Amino acid sequence: MHSPDSDVLYGVQYNCTQKLVLNYNQIGDTGMQAFAAALAGGAMAQCTYLLLSNNKIGDAGMQALSTALAGGAMARLQASSPPPLPYRLALKLAM
Repeated sequence: MHSPDSDVLYGVQYNCTQKLVLNYNQIGDTGMQAFAAALAGGAMAQCTYLLLSNNKIGDAGMQALSTALAGGAMARLQASSPPPLPYRLALKLAM
């Protein structure tokens, strides 16, 4: 999937990057779907840290990311600290 929002993902090698901070970038579903497609294609294979907080990623974007990760993309990505309390509280209330 290619869109004007995702031009930065095409034609650039990200294989050496270990930490990628994309918070506060207004990334939406289309951008995340393009990012996930790049990940599925092998981009960011060495990445161990990814920060995506405070964007506009909805269910479709998160599904694309989840599918890419489940398929083996970013296999070196490590779990970090727990999410902030409001997010954890919302998850607990939703259960």
